[in-house]
Amino acid sequence: MRPPMNQRVLVNKAVLNEHGIPTTDKYGRPLTKRVESRARVRRKSNLIITTSGTETNTNIEIDVPPQMIVKEGEEISYIDMD
Repeated sequence: MRPPMNQRVLVNKAVLNEHGIPTTDKYGRPLTKRVESRARVRRKSNLIITTSGTETNTNIEIDVPPQMIVKEGEEISYIDMD
């Protein structure tokens, strides 16, 4: 059984024109719209010990529902409330 998706994330999705090309503003930056989605956020940390000291490697894994398609380069915002 998978843990429930209790957290909320905001995904900045690119706005596409009728030909499927991302639209841009007058400065050449892509226009985006914010889409809210449910998600499962897991925090992982690995302790890596080197010869010069201790270094911590931390990862955040965000799982979204299958109908929410997130493409490479899209920004996901998440506020940690813990």
